[in-house]
Parts: sequence; structure tokens; C-alpha cells
Amino acid sequence: MNKTMNTQSALYPIREVSRLTGVNAITLRAWERRYDLIEPVRTDSGHRLFTQVHVDRINAAVKLTEQGIPISQVKRFLDEQTEATAQVESRDDYEYGSAIIKAVQSFELERLHAELDSVFSELDDEAVNLVLRQVSLKIETQLPQSMAFWESVLLPRLHVRLRNVTRNQSLSYTKRIWLQNTQENRSELFVLLVGLHFASQGWYPLIQARGEFEPKALFDSIQKLKCQAIAVVDDSGAIDEVFWKDWVKAYPSLDFFYFVNQDEVDLLSQMLSAHYQSLRFAFN
Repeated sequence: MNKTMNTQSALYPIREVSRLTGVNAITLRAWERRYDLIEPVRTDSGHRLFTQVHVDRINAAVKLTEQGIPISQVKRFLDEQTEATAQVESRDDYEYGSAIIKAVQSFELERLHAELDSVFSELDDEAVNLVLRQVSLKIETQLPQSMAFWESVLLPRLHVRLRNVTRNQSLSYTKRIWLQNTQENRSELFVLLVGLHFASQGWYPLIQARGEFEPKALFDSIQKLKCQAIAVVDDSGAIDEVFWKDWVKAYPSLDFFYFVNQDEVDLLSQMLSAHYQSLRFAFN
């Protein structure tokens, strides 16, 4: 089992691994010999050295034993987790998006649900958000006849997901953000996806699906709901930058975010309190 290996990536002697993991050296040697749990690097003189991967694996093993899993079964659990992670990582975001678009294009309801199940179960929240935004933009521009079908399947999922994320937030202490659709915005999907982004960051999003565009009335509504920020969402590539530039100047007490399907808007990007995010790319 133990081989002489390249030691360039091996960082830690066994005493340091014991300190980092809380597992004593005798136990580490037993895990190596009896259970084949780890395979440390051997120097030419036979000393054990461990990489960060080894340390992470040992820490994962400790957590499993704390959950009541016998050490004799821990290797199997860790190997299964590693295999599952490798399968997910071997399928990039493009492949997820491509599979969804094919299902939408052919109006295959069962297949679309299956592809969405894969996305939601295999990717983290921000990766899910990015894939769905990119897919939605592509369907909206290239397959407009399929957009209603796409929305009919995805919107209920997003509403449920947003409710689940915000369910346990304390409304007395959680920061609130007003999400504003523009008159040009063509799809509710993007507002919900931006709302999920903020919810995952600890905000409570209040979504205004139909835009109110009288500035004073809009500000009064935001104040009554005790929001600290406003996020404007526009997928059309034609946001009214003059209107929102005037808004930022008139109400500087509110943080202003704008999520658009275009490059930074010149007039808004000049405002210190305006935060630009592209719907096409990963949010910062």
C-alpha cells in the first residue's frame, strides 16, 4: 500500500496532522494499516508526510464517526462521496444548460423536470442561479415560442424555493431589500432569481413584479416596508438609465443595485451608491 512518491505536495508530518485534526498519531497509523483509510506519502527515508487532501479526508472521517458510523465503514462512505462529487464536477454548467434547453425546445415536460431536479440537487445555490439565468436569457431571445412553457415549469419551483430560504428569517432583524421590475423587463423569472440571490446572502427580498414608476410613491412604499436597499432588474438591455440616475441622486440613503442584461450603464456606473451586476454572469 505504501509507496515512495513525489513529496512536493506533501506538507505535514504526522505530528502536525494530529494537531490539525485532533486524531493522535497511533490512531492515524491504525486507520492507515487496518482500514486503508489514508495513504500518506513516504519520503526516501520512510517517514510519513500528508497533503491537505489527506487532512481534509481525516477531518471528514472524524465527522462521520461523530455521527455514529463505525470506522470500519468510513472509507466506503468517503469513497462514495468522492465518486459522487467527481460525477457532478465532470458535468459543467454548459452541459446542464444545454440539456435544459433541449427539453424546453422539444416541449418535453417530464424530461425538463428531470433536468431541473439534477440542477437543483447537484449544484450549489449560486451555480443554480447562474445556469437558470443564462438558460432563461437564451430561451427568451432564441426560443420565444417556448418561453411560456419554460416559465410555467420554473416559476412555481422558484416561488417555493424562495419561501423555503426565507422561512426562518427573523423579520425583525433581517435586512430587507425591495426588488423592482422595470417596465422593460419581460420575465418575472429574473426578479425571482435575483431575489434568491439576496435571500442566500441573508436579505429578505420584497418583490414588486409590476413596476411603480412615480419616484415619490416608490420611495414611500420602500420606507413603509423598512427596506435598506433597492434592486432593479431588467433583462431587456434597455434600462432607463436617466430615470434611475435621478432616483439615486434623489434618494441616496438607499443602497441601489441594478441587474441588467448589458454592460455597465454609464450614467449609473458613475454613481457611488450604484452596484452593477450582469444577469449573464456570476454575481459578485
